[in-house]
Amino acid sequence: MYRQYSLVLGGLLCIALSLTGWGQGISVPSERVLQGSVQQAAPIPMAVRKQLRVDGIQLAPLAPDAIEDVISAEKGVLVIGVRRPLPELLEAKSTGTDTMDWQLVEGRWVSTLSIQAPGATGMRVHFTEHELPVGSRLLVYDGYTQDQVWPCAVNSDSLWSPTVYSDLIVVECALPVGAGLDGVTFGVSEVMHNFRDPWQSSAKGAAGSCNNPTPCFPDWEETALGVGGIASVGSNGGLWCTGSILADTDPITRTPFFLTANHCVSGESGGGGSANIEVYWFYEMDSCGGSVPSVATVPRSVGGADFLAGNSVNSGTDVTLLRLRFAPPAGLTWLGWRTAALGLGDDIVGIHHPSGDFKRISFGDKVDSGSPQSAGGHLQSLDRFHEILWNDGTTEPASSGSPIFLASTAQVVGQLWGGRASCTLTNEPDYYGRFDVSYSVLEFFLAGAFSPFDLDRSGTVDSVDLQIMANAAVVGTGPRADMDSSGVVNALDIELMIQEILGN
Repeated sequence: MYRQYSLVLGGLLCIALSLTGWGQGISVPSERVLQGSVQQAAPIPMAVRKQLRVDGIQLAPLAPDAIEDVISAEKGVLVIGVRRPLPELLEAKSTGTDTMDWQLVEGRWVSTLSIQAPGATGMRVHFTEHELPVGSRLLVYDGYTQDQVWPCAVNSDSLWSPTVYSDLIVVECALPVGAGLDGVTFGVSEVMHNFRDPWQSSAKGAAGSCNNPTPCFPDWEETALGVGGIASVGSNGGLWCTGSILADTDPITRTPFFLTANHCVSGESGGGGSANIEVYWFYEMDSCGGSVPSVATVPRSVGGADFLAGNSVNSGTDVTLLRLRFAPPAGLTWLGWRTAALGLGDDIVGIHHPSGDFKRISFGDKVDSGSPQSAGGHLQSLDRFHEILWNDGTTEPASSGSPIFLASTAQVVGQLWGGRASCTLTNEPDYYGRFDVSYSVLEFFLAGAFSPFDLDRSGTVDSVDLQIMANAAVVGTGPRADMDSSGVVNALDIELMIQEILGN
């Protein structure tokens, strides 16, 4: 088998790449184990380098009732943006009916378009109608400053670009040198118009005053480095939650497992899907009482994540486990976790992004006294949820999905569903899905049995996975098949798969 494929792949370096990780109930320093990065050195757009013509459209100002409609449609998370369909599908293709022009530059066809949404604090664009040659390049960037340049995946079924913090976004599509326009289709169907900028909170005070900046508690600074903010695309608009990166039990290498709430990310595609999430890291004060960085400058994991496991709040623990598709930045803390049940009165610590603000920390205890506003009733079953009463700090919208830790060990013991706690309702508890109960659906991944090469999730890496990989390589893309995070599925990914099969 190896010799047959070596004839096809002759000359390629054989790289054995394992994407498993470890975690034994302790926090551990980060190590990069995947190829690729949060944002590699950004290419210079052709339109900037060659001063190309950039045609543009301008949307009408966002109506106030559109904001109210999307806020009322999304519950339990912080809504930061509205999905806005474009007046018409903007497309560039070879049939002569394109609304985006192609320009021939240095042997390659290039199409550019700018979209302005007055008043937007940030924008994402939704690509559709993809039929692009392998080696094509998609970029988005700030139309004013020509920075914030973000490469985008090519030929995805449904893809949202990374966020550009501007009300003017430029889209550039460049085909490979020598590629013709025959059969090419490329389009933009809608934009995400961010109307709320939770990251301006250092000036506006988005989070309540009772929230504690994490650097003011040095014993928890290292643990806090494993918590990040999540921007996602909901059915109606842009959403914000919190999550954390978990270690697994393999002592050799690590997989970037990411824990959050199911009501924040409930699947891989569609509204709230993991395929289009962004994770923001190190968004916190640089010291106790210090300055807060701009969200546009903090490290960001783009490219989405694979949805591995989860269950809903109705019958489960409102848990979701993801695998980031690209390596997170160096310097994170990969968090340990605990599968034993907690006892009443156990000291608890929560770390989160209240109201999408910079990172905060809260201190409380596990209780069973219920909600005073519900005559002592429990808002969630204590068989599946921890009830936590805060004595210093609180949680707010966008804290959803954030981890709580057993204070004595800094182990993750749950993720936030919600509750009535606030800076003014200090006697109201919050509810966290119990990690000891969630573990039955997470164990396969966190206990070291998971392999990212198991593309059909059968539990084994075999010829079926190899066939899926080969099929993805034909078109240059496929779910979970880009093993080396190069941006395209190719012969090297097949070689990695072969090595994994031979190793088994």
